[in-house]
Amino acid sequence: MWIYLLILLIPVAMSFQPPRRRDRNVALLAFFVLLWVFTGLRHEVGPDWTGYGYIYQDAVARAWSDIAGDREPGFFLINKVSEALGWGLYGVNAICAALFLAGIFKYATRTANPWLATTAVLPFLVFIISMSGVRQAAALGIVYILLAQWDRTSLLRKLFVIMLAATVHNSALFMLLFVLWDGSRYPWLRITIGLISLFVAVRILDQSGATDVYVERYVEENVESGGAIYHVALSALPAILFLVFRRQIAAHGWYTPLIMRASLVAIALVPMILVSSTGTSRLALYVSFVQMWIFPAFVAAHGRRWESATGLCVVYFLAIFFVYFTLGSHASSYVPYGNVLWSR
Repeated sequence: MWIYLLILLIPVAMSFQPPRRRDRNVALLAFFVLLWVFTGLRHEVGPDWTGYGYIYQDAVARAWSDIAGDREPGFFLINKVSEALGWGLYGVNAICAALFLAGIFKYATRTANPWLATTAVLPFLVFIISMSGVRQAAALGIVYILLAQWDRTSLLRKLFVIMLAATVHNSALFMLLFVLWDGSRYPWLRITIGLISLFVAVRILDQSGATDVYVERYVEENVESGGAIYHVALSALPAILFLVFRRQIAAHGWYTPLIMRASLVAIALVPMILVSSTGTSRLALYVSFVQMWIFPAFVAAHGRRWESATGLCVVYFLAIFFVYFTLGSHASSYVPYGNVLWSR
């Protein structure tokens, strides 16, 4: 557990800088490389390590032409490329980690404090999710690259990137909600194109058999996730914080309509746990960007008192870390930590 804490303390220390200072790009790049080595080159770490080993072996046994019938052809392609390059399962993890972290760091640089934004998602999204659910982590990374330039991206490009992310993990289709619910021009055109895209995507999923699998797993059987309420709360709590302090945040220039909508979605997901705890927990990951935006914005809104506000946020992040690594049901899957550079 201590190696995770040491890595977490790096952005914690770097977070104590005046808001809006962005002259730490070299340091951010160095930390990106460190996290990529740590998460992407891990060895037998994470509860899904064996499961992804089976997925890789299945992809190796299939022909390249099978990509057309796969319900997640993007992830199938990643496996086949890694096989062709001789990288094995380690290559799959490294590629997915690179995609995930590229999105996280790209979005972080758009916030009031990139280091604090990174710290916000390190305990759970990085350490827990990206080191277990590598498919969804890669899809999240693609989506977060889009979110970093959301206001400057055309409708068609948004749809293309979301569909691309959905080829890696189908849950990325959830982001179509923000395409349909957007404040840009031509609302009826946007809604029409978005609904058509959603219809086409659902048809493809249905033909591949994915729809039946998801309905059975997340609705009919309602596979329980004991920590779902905590996972959803990670975004719902800062969303509430945003609604409470939105005037102060807006006064300092960090209010955006996208964050407002995402905050409302994050809160609306809480009662959805009663319908499908695991399904809701997975979808809630896509609004984790509210954590990255809101905590730095909250600090920036405190003006000269930014240091005390940063300290408050850091205490909260450390509490999340210790809760997951001491009380989490899968904590033992992450310790001891192993890396391909020295464990094989």
